[in-house]
Amino acid sequence: MIRLRRLTARQFKQLDKVDLELPERARILVKGLNEAGKSTLFEAVFFGLFGQPLGSQGARSLDDLIRYGADSAQVDLTVGLPGGKALEIRRQLRRGKPNIWELDLLRADGAVEEQIRGNREVNTRVAQELGFDAESLLNTCFVEQKKLDKLEGMNRAEREQSLMKLLNLDQLLAVADRLKVRLTDRQALARLTDRRDLARAQAELPRAAARVAELEATVARLDALDALAATQAQLQGLRALDAEIAAATQTEAELAEQAAKAQALAEARTALERAQQVAGQVAESTVVAARARDLAERCRRARDEEIPAVTARGLALRRLARRRAWLERGAMRAEALRQAVARREAELEALAADLAALNQTRHDLVEARAAAREAHDALRGLEQDRRAFDVRTALGEWLAAGARGAEDDAGAAAAAAGVQLERRRLGARQAALRWGLLAALAAAAGGLAGARLGLPGALSTALTAVGLLAMGLLSLLLVRGQQRASAIDLRLGRLEGEAAARERDAALRQAATAAAEARLQDLMALRPASFERGRLAMAEIDARLAGRDREGVQSEIAATQLHQVRAQEAT
Repeated sequence: MIRLRRLTARQFKQLDKVDLELPERARILVKGLNEAGKSTLFEAVFFGLFGQPLGSQGARSLDDLIRYGADSAQVDLTVGLPGGKALEIRRQLRRGKPNIWELDLLRADGAVEEQIRGNREVNTRVAQELGFDAESLLNTCFVEQKKLDKLEGMNRAEREQSLMKLLNLDQLLAVADRLKVRLTDRQALARLTDRRDLARAQAELPRAAARVAELEATVARLDALDALAATQAQLQGLRALDAEIAAATQTEAELAEQAAKAQALAEARTALERAQQVAGQVAESTVVAARARDLAERCRRARDEEIPAVTARGLALRRLARRRAWLERGAMRAEALRQAVARREAELEALAADLAALNQTRHDLVEARAAAREAHDALRGLEQDRRAFDVRTALGEWLAAGARGAEDDAGAAAAAAGVQLERRRLGARQAALRWGLLAALAAAAGGLAGARLGLPGALSTALTAVGLLAMGLLSLLLVRGQQRASAIDLRLGRLEGEAAARERDAALRQAATAAAEARLQDLMALRPASFERGRLAMAEIDARLAGRDREGVQSEIAATQLHQVRAQEAT
């Protein structure tokens, strides 16, 4: 909270020399006649604070604040701040010369803490220390003369702006505006999201390559399965060979038995040969000789036919035994390969399940990205619709200010031109009446002097009477003309007053138009080249909004943002 401590004004408009020291707590009433300087006293306070005149007090420049006939004026103002600090503001106006603004920042003990010099520096520091500017003060608690309806006549945006400046919330609003998510931010977010997705895809590439390698290994395992099937077919052949080997073993046993018999035959042959040696001694025994010959024949056949066959069969059996051992080793390798293939098949099934889950995840990711893009596009359109409300409001204010100004200016110009024309006509008529009055006065004077000039008495009397009558009529007409001229002057003065009021209104309209144009520029919208184009732009905006209100669009934006957040979480 600030407090006015002292006000000193010299040669400031109607104030010749004023030095007021204000109490710390008081209710102050300023009383005086009209034009005594009551409003000027408050204007001196306003000028001391912000270095500018009040617009409603007739001052169009700072030189208008200097008292008539004086070359300079000065206002000194002491303002108390929270914490015991104070501001000593000195503002000196010099006609035709640079003005001097000075500011001393005082500590609680009265010592000078800092000195600021320079017009711009002083104004900036005062507004910074007070926490508000001149416009905020005028729009809230410091009301100009005849401006009691100013705050009421403001629109919602202007009132909010003034109150925010007064409550020092405009900086918070500026920070909120800087932190507001804009279209460029959303585009940057979309680019970063794409980069994130690309980085995730690049991070998944090694795992995908590993899975491809695993799939290639699985294909190799499948080839091994084919080889295993072939091996199993060979195993079945081996089993058939096992049956043959068993049969051959049985045959080998039979051949061994026959070999034993052949050995017995060989021994019998040897015995036969010994018997032949004694055959001559035993010639008488023909039966024995016949049997010996028969046995010898059988031994010969066994030596020549059966023994080579048995030997060949034994060699074949040994080869079959070696092949059986090889097949048994192959069967063991095939069993180990079958077990490995079973394990690989289980791994392949797990990989197939992972691949199906990955495909489903990719499908969900694609759908989520599509939904996020749709939500982003919808949100962009809704943001443009919300911006269209602001553009429509600013455009309506611009059209209202411009159209009202054009109508008022046209009507005022027409009224002023009519009054001026009537005044010129009345002036010409008054001049003619004055000349007629002079002529009537001359005629009356001639009639009065006619007797002395030798004119007949009747003619002199008639001439005098006509002159006097004309003088009376012309005087009456002149008086009425003067009354009418006074009425015209009164009307002209009223029109001039209205023109001055219109000039002030025009300044306000110009400020409103400038504010509307600034809002349009802040909204990155072009100002229309004419009022007709502005109305066409309003019609286009109304067609775009299609009867929706701001709250509905805001609700749609909130729902779309929620949908977009959920879509981003899904990705």
